[in-house]
Amino acid sequence: MFGKYKVNLKAITPVFIANGKSYTHSEFLHTKVQSGEKKYNSISRYDIFDFYKDLPEERTDEFIEKLSKPNFNLKTFEAKIDKRYRRYLAINRSDNVHLSEVQEAIKTMDELYIPGSSIKGSIRSVLMYNNIDIPENIFRNNRLNFRAYNQMENNFFSANRGNSAQTSIMKYLQISDTTTSKQPEIHDLVTIKAKPAGNFEYHSKHNGKPIHTYAETIGQGKKLSFILNNEVHDDVLQRLGIPNKKHLISLKNIKESIYNFSSDLLEHEIDFARKYRHNDLLKNYKSIAKFNDPDAPLLKIGSGSGFLATTLGLKIKKENNYLYEQIRQSFRKSYQYEFPKSRKITAKGRPLGWVKLDFEKL
Repeated sequence: MFGKYKVNLKAITPVFIANGKSYTHSEFLHTKVQSGEKKYNSISRYDIFDFYKDLPEERTDEFIEKLSKPNFNLKTFEAKIDKRYRRYLAINRSDNVHLSEVQEAIKTMDELYIPGSSIKGSIRSVLMYNNIDIPENIFRNNRLNFRAYNQMENNFFSANRGNSAQTSIMKYLQISDTTTSKQPEIHDLVTIKAKPAGNFEYHSKHNGKPIHTYAETIGQGKKLSFILNNEVHDDVLQRLGIPNKKHLISLKNIKESIYNFSSDLLEHEIDFARKYRHNDLLKNYKSIAKFNDPDAPLLKIGSGSGFLATTLGLKIKKENNYLYEQIRQSFRKSYQYEFPKSRKITAKGRPLGWVKLDFEKL
């Protein structure tokens, strides 16, 4: 099962791949968008530079003066702006129709996509989860032995000798960026924290009010695609000293690894939601779990993935709970009743970043 594949990707929950930036209501106006017979809250983000260039000369100084103020709201300067200045329109799925700042998703030409590196990083993690044996020496002197951990990773993907990056089998798993999604969907994000009493609380301000952030996402139900290429020649692998690594990037092993990891992670998160009595999260996870299939598995990517989805933590917890407890205690902030104890989700109890993959041979 080697060659080139088109992978159809469907967002089962909102996917947020941050670009590290945010924008405020100095760049957008609250608007409405019509879809069939329904109207939805939205925001229109504008090209402020182009808008400024076309202002009458007598208004340019006023605009610059107001724009320089930290809390400038574009609406106070111009309540309605011509569509030719609009960069894009985003559906506001949150209940806040007065939001003032939005965390931006990674884009190309103002259209959202998922980088191939993000997908490959997630696949790399699940390949390790499903195929690696954890040595006891990764924990030493009451702390994680990073040298031993890194050596374990290198030995898993690469030849025992030489440059591990040059001989890594992952060089021969090529994954493209996805196609794009034109319209972001803005979701209200919160962080919930498990409590020892068996319930949860929100990460909140000093006044006790939950902290909300608003982020552009690839909306639930959106369909994208990317190319996966795992073609590799046996003579090349023989020359690099890694002929025994070829099976790791076979499509059979990739699908099996994704499915097994997601099954375990979903089971763990269902138990978490039930234990800490978050009924919306529990209901959502039960619904999500039904989509996981050996031939078209679910993968977790992007913001909200956390410690368990990006490390071997869940594998260690499942196979060697004593070692997991040692690792837990080595963290500066550690809680005996649950580790990790926090989850980033939408305000409506929807976890982020679950996508379904369907593979098609080219």
